[in-house]
Amino acid sequence: MISSLASRAVVPTLVWLGALALALVGLQVVNDATIPIAAGGAVIALSLIEAPLPARILAAGAMLPIGLIDSTPAWAWAAGAAALGLATAFVPRDLAPQSETNGDLRRHLAWCRRREEPAHLLLVPLRGIDEQEMSRLLESFRITDSVTLGRGAGGSELYALLDAHGFVREGLERRLEERFEGGRFGWASFPEDGVTLQTLIEHARTAMLEGKQRVPSALAPAETSAATPTLTHATGRS
Repeated sequence: MISSLASRAVVPTLVWLGALALALVGLQVVNDATIPIAAGGAVIALSLIEAPLPARILAAGAMLPIGLIDSTPAWAWAAGAAALGLATAFVPRDLAPQSETNGDLRRHLAWCRRREEPAHLLLVPLRGIDEQEMSRLLESFRITDSVTLGRGAGGSELYALLDAHGFVREGLERRLEERFEGGRFGWASFPEDGVTLQTLIEHARTAMLEGKQRVPSALAPAETSAATPTLTHATGRS
C-alpha cells in the first residue's frame, strides 16, 4: 500500500497521522506503548516510503513527539510539524501521474519480491546521446530485462532492472564498453541495497557519483535529483 502511494507528497503525513492514532489508542490500552509505536513509524518512514532521503529522514524525525506524547512540550510538536512540512515539500508533486509510466520496473520488482529472487538495477546517465547511439545502448540488454528511460533534474537517465539468475554483470559492462568509452554508471542490488524502486535508484546514483562504477563515454554523470524522473519504456533486444 505504501509503495503504491509513495510517489504522492501526502504519504509522509499519512504515515505520521497513522502513528499518532496508534499512539493515542496505545495510551488507553498498554503503558509505554507510544515509544515502540513511534519507533515503528520512523522505520516505515525511512525504509518503505518512496521519497528522497531528506524527506524520509525528516518524516522519521517527526515521530519523536509521538514517542513522548504524554509529556511532549509544545515546542516539540511545533518542531515535529515543521519537520513533517519539510518532508512533504521534498516530495515532488509531479510524481503521482507517473505511477503508470514506470509501471514496468515496478511490476518487475514486485515479481522479484514475490518470488524472493534477487535482481540488479543499473542506472546510466545520458548526455548528448543521439538516436543511433541509443539504439546501440539498448542492444546491450536482454529481451527479459526491463529498460526505462527518464529525465530528472540532472538530465536524462536510463534504468534497467535485470534478473540475477543467469546474469553476469561483467558481460553487460563489456557490451556497454564496446559501444561507448569512459564515463560512469551505478549499480544497486535487490534486496541488499533496497526493496523499493526509488531506494534502488538512489543507491545506484550514489554509487555512480562516488566513482565506484565505470561507464560509457557518451554517457555522463547525472546530478543528484530529489525527483523520480518521468519515465518512458524502451525494450532492448537479446
